[in-house]
Amino acid sequence: MLRFATIRYGRYGLLVSLACATLVVAGCGDDTSAGSVCGDWLIEGDEVCDDGNTVDGDGCSATCTIESALCGNNTIETGEECDDGNTVDGDGCDSECDLEVDPGCGNSVVEIGEDCDDGNTVDCDGCSATCSVELCGNSVRECTEECDDGNSTPGDGCDTNCTLETGSCGDNVIDTGEECDDGNTANGDGCDSDCQLEVMPGCGNGVREIGEECDDGNLDSCDGCSAGCDNESCGNGVTECTEECDDGNNTDGDGCDASCESEIPATCGNATDDTGEECDDGDADNTDACLNNCTDAGCGDTYIWVGTEQCDDGNTTNGDGCSATCMLEVTPGCGNNVVEIGEACDDGNTDACDGCSATCTVEACGNAIVECAEACDDGNTENTDACLNNCADATCGDNYIWAGTEACDDGGTTPGDGCDATCQIEGCGNGTVEGSEVCDDGNGVNTDACPDGVGGTCRPAACGDGFVQATVEECDDGNTTNGDGCDASCDIEIPECLVQWELACAESDDWNNGGMGSTDVIDTHGCNTWDESGPEYSYDFVATTTENVTVGLSAMMADLDLFIIDDQGGVCDPTNCLEAGQQSLTFPAVAGTTYYIVVDGVAGAVSDYTVTMVCPSTPGCGDNVMQGSEQCDDGNFDDTDDCVTGCLNASCGDGFLRAGVEDCDDGNSNDDDGCRNNCTIPVCGDNILDTGEDCDDGNTDDLDGCSSNCIAETCEQDQWPLTCGSSDTYNNSWGVSTSNEISTYSCAPTVDESGPEFTYLYTATADGYVAIDLYVTTAGEDLDVFVISQSNGQCSPTNCITAGNTQALFYASAGEVYYIIVDGFEGSIADYDIDMTCYLCGDGNLDFGEECDDGNTSSGDGCDASCEVEGAECYPRFLIDCGESDTWHTGAGGHTNNIVSYSCNSLDESGPEYTYYFVPTNSGNVTVDLSGMTANLDLFVLGEPASECDPTNCEAYGDNSVTFAVTGGVSYYLVVDGFEGAEGDYTIDVTCTNP
Repeated sequence: MLRFATIRYGRYGLLVSLACATLVVAGCGDDTSAGSVCGDWLIEGDEVCDDGNTVDGDGCSATCTIESALCGNNTIETGEECDDGNTVDGDGCDSECDLEVDPGCGNSVVEIGEDCDDGNTVDCDGCSATCSVELCGNSVRECTEECDDGNSTPGDGCDTNCTLETGSCGDNVIDTGEECDDGNTANGDGCDSDCQLEVMPGCGNGVREIGEECDDGNLDSCDGCSAGCDNESCGNGVTECTEECDDGNNTDGDGCDASCESEIPATCGNATDDTGEECDDGDADNTDACLNNCTDAGCGDTYIWVGTEQCDDGNTTNGDGCSATCMLEVTPGCGNNVVEIGEACDDGNTDACDGCSATCTVEACGNAIVECAEACDDGNTENTDACLNNCADATCGDNYIWAGTEACDDGGTTPGDGCDATCQIEGCGNGTVEGSEVCDDGNGVNTDACPDGVGGTCRPAACGDGFVQATVEECDDGNTTNGDGCDASCDIEIPECLVQWELACAESDDWNNGGMGSTDVIDTHGCNTWDESGPEYSYDFVATTTENVTVGLSAMMADLDLFIIDDQGGVCDPTNCLEAGQQSLTFPAVAGTTYYIVVDGVAGAVSDYTVTMVCPSTPGCGDNVMQGSEQCDDGNFDDTDDCVTGCLNASCGDGFLRAGVEDCDDGNSNDDDGCRNNCTIPVCGDNILDTGEDCDDGNTDDLDGCSSNCIAETCEQDQWPLTCGSSDTYNNSWGVSTSNEISTYSCAPTVDESGPEFTYLYTATADGYVAIDLYVTTAGEDLDVFVISQSNGQCSPTNCITAGNTQALFYASAGEVYYIIVDGFEGSIADYDIDMTCYLCGDGNLDFGEECDDGNTSSGDGCDASCEVEGAECYPRFLIDCGESDTWHTGAGGHTNNIVSYSCNSLDESGPEYTYYFVPTNSGNVTVDLSGMTANLDLFVLGEPASECDPTNCEAYGDNSVTFAVTGGVSYYLVVDGFEGAEGDYTIDVTCTNP
């Protein structure tokens, strides 16, 4: 329908004369006729309808009289239970338009009141359990959506995928400057749209604030959130509610199971050895022969058995300060690196302020002892008293409200921002008239003569200030406008709609229910109980013929509904509602009667729309007959099929999403706004380079040059040189670092390196091993180091040869180029120190990877040019004796790599070997053990002749332990070798048992 930009006349603002002037239709303004001809599209004489033909069965008979409802026209009319657009039986709606299935959501038939019906009542499959369409942007948070603000606009806290945008109010994370964050930006729920408290701060106000793990609006315990606003759960180390125990973990088998039920027998502690108990001494002492879980005390149980054990470090390993029999291997006392009786810690020194004090007590904030750099320590984690939980004195400006001293604390001491320099509240509500205030009674109430509560004005109460003054006003909507439910005197008005436009048969109108002329006074209508709290726009319709009239609603971006209200006394009263519909409705119109058509917003919804009147008596769009300038007419108001609003053929760019054909349709020709001009959604991996992508190789694989998020996988070259013996102090985000160009490396494909990276360049001047040591100096952050070999002059993460958290070791070849990259684990940014150490053959030092080093690279002198021993199978480098141990690496300095098999077995021992020289004093049995291995290593014992370390003289072998008989004074070689090329760390222990 054409909307005229001229002055409107009459109570309803109708354009009577101009509307007629624009229509070239026979009979406009003519009350007479010279006769009637059925089938000429004109309703004349005695005709009550004329559909342009004389065919029966199409709603208008061959004599131009109304026929009963027409089954199969895809419109549910009076007398029909359903209408699926056909007269086929067996598809849920039969040829008489009666349901063949039980009515209700989930029967695969779209009935009155349903937007969809997919044959089930399962949520999250596109059609909900209540048969409403599920999609992002419908203002309803559903399925996997974190939010739904009714639009597809990014940057407002909820993005186009209905995912919360971090760093903003409403993301459920309390950021800097926020007093609270409840996961939304709604006012009136205790935390307002700017994430500032609307209620008094403190546990139990229903708003999670700084320092609270939860806040469920009460101070009750055992409801998931404790009276101190801490999460109540099994495994938090606090026995609470119905828990029998809580040991701070969810591990079974440690006395308290994963459900916080005691695994200790109920009879434990009764001083009687009952079934299932190893012992029961009736006490809770863990330093005697029976532990308080009724098991026997033993070495390795972490409890020191007084009188029997000197120490207990939780294992039975020798060489760590506490032996396998729980006897001290070092001099007892604080500082020997062994936790003994009476010590809470022992870090191997008697220094203070390193976490363990000079008296071996734990140094930590919260232990009620003021120590080291602490200003105070009150032994609690409360931030509202005189000592904060970081052991600093409470002060104004620390962002924590000191109970009983401060009324507010906004993190600063600047006056004029609501909280003054002494942390007392400024502004309306503080009981002091100041600035532009006329009154301030300090009671925080907005319903008395001086509104000074939250959002108060501190001016005398008046109609239109938005606050309802008790006993004086019935309402106050913030204005003095009549007709919006609350009049200019703040008295409640009976809600009624104000008609702004007239609709006639075959006409349509494009508008917005919140546009000019709308009202927002009706929340419910008399014909149903739907929430229609959005604004409404109203039309009037005067029926010229008695017939069933259909009103259709389309081109909506939000949830709107239709209502037909019967005119009684010239008032559009929602209590006189006749019919309601979501996308369309049909009602029996009586000639000469006035009806009101109201478009209302569900749950506050506001949207553009198109409303269309379809009358059997008047040809037009929506009557299922294509005519005139129409490109199509499918008789429905569905904008997701082939025929959309305005009876136009659906096409990409029309703003309507065509189901099953288009991925998106934003109605514009911008190819870079998330919906391409061919109505497909840009995605990484589709082989199309879209805005924001560095690359797109048609897949979402990492380590192929283009990452899974379409970022080019390259590191910046020639950033900073490293040479043997050099070091650098820097930060992985400074200078010319790259901002997460690389997040995955081929040598550690499952590790998330999403932080920025800084790249160093190393050109090897000689063959040899190179060690890169990394020291992170920013507390709480985690960086890693990666070594990449140059390929085709490029630095690519696919050429990663080694990686490490604190050290990376690699073998460099002279003349080759290597890139050393410091990257941030899981997004970390930190300061660091980096050192490069080169191990070169011929420098006279026995370095990592060398069998020997005689200070030159000449062969024929027992140590060849590659620092390998000449003329020997294996070469003993370390003398070991009974009761001794050693920790080393099979590829470290002094190793050989000459033996691949031994005469005592047929295993592949092609890894490097490290050899010990062992000469027992007495004869007897000897056991050699390997532990702490980082690779698959084996043990071999080589015997006489002692002048040769010969694998053909193998006497015994073992995987991680070997026992053999020895003769006193005879030489043996103990060889640690790598199975199938393995090399790694280990600890070797020699235990002798003399006869």
